[in-house]
Amino acid sequence: MATSANRDCCCTEELQDLRLRLAGAKARLRGAAEIDLQVASILERHHVVRYLVVKRTVREEHEYRQARRGRPGPETAYRKITKRRFGFE
Repeated sequence: MATSANRDCCCTEELQDLRLRLAGAKARLRGAAEIDLQVASILERHHVVRYLVVKRTVREEHEYRQARRGRPGPETAYRKITKRRFGFE
């Protein structure tokens, strides 16, 4: 049987790997429910649900693109594209 320190160490390593995957440019996990499910499965697998508290965070990344194609001029209209990125702490 594994000690609690060993379980905690393995669990935090897996959570760190998941955090790095979410921070990447092409995160495969898109929705909040998918992330919650992954975190819950990691915590259950290592039996540390009652020892660790994981909170999901949302950050928005804004990007401005031209509204129409062509060369930008003084009256070029821009549109704001917002992407929601999830993480946890």
